[in-house]
Amino acid sequence: MNAPKILISFPFVEGGGGWHIPLGAACVEALEALGFATCRFNPVVESETGVLWKILERLAVLGGRTIGKPKAWTKSRLPWLEDARRYKGLVEAVRATKPDYLFVISTFNYPKDLLDRLRSEFGVRQLICWCVEGPTWINDPNVEAELYDHYFCIHKTKIHHARIQHLPAVGFDPGAYSRLDGVEKRRDLVFVGRQKTRRVEWLSALKDLKPELYGPGWVRCAMRELQVSVGIFGLDLNRLD
Repeated sequence: MNAPKILISFPFVEGGGGWHIPLGAACVEALEALGFATCRFNPVVESETGVLWKILERLAVLGGRTIGKPKAWTKSRLPWLEDARRYKGLVEAVRATKPDYLFVISTFNYPKDLLDRLRSEFGVRQLICWCVEGPTWINDPNVEAELYDHYFCIHKTKIHHARIQHLPAVGFDPGAYSRLDGVEKRRDLVFVGRQKTRRVEWLSALKDLKPELYGPGWVRCAMRELQVSVGIFGLDLNRLD
């Protein structure tokens, strides 16, 4: 009997890097241990938008508003922009892999008409989403939950949809991270994570300790001089001391 196949949409980056955490790879390992055959889809699309395309984009958005369509709806239908190319890439991945299940790990999500097409045209049996964003994310999990057969969220703030199940992104991978004996501590405080308003507030109170910051976005706030890197993963993260 063939193993059920699941296609996972997540910003996979080989060996870590950038600001994308290695959560997708950990999910692949876990699902394969449960007997699934896994396939990966990376939704990150490099921008190819030039000045002319930007002008056309603005004109299209204005035209969309005249017929009552929001900016996001119009942009998702402009074939040269990231959203449309991302959606096309997902369709091509589903066509090539023929998965039984689609597992979407936010940050990148998909519209209802595309998800419906994956069901009807390609026979995807179930659509699953795991929201790994915080309560301030621009998308409302209570709305998104309607699009999927199963929907999980890492937090409980303002969650009221009956379909949403709480699934925190908390875990420990001893294969990647373990205690290093004999390492001399050289740092008083290290924070690894994206810059967010509440994190700036907390760490500002500790600024005299000169925390080292690893993660995207810190260069845009008052703690910019303490940012070391936009990301740190794997062995390099394990060696922080």
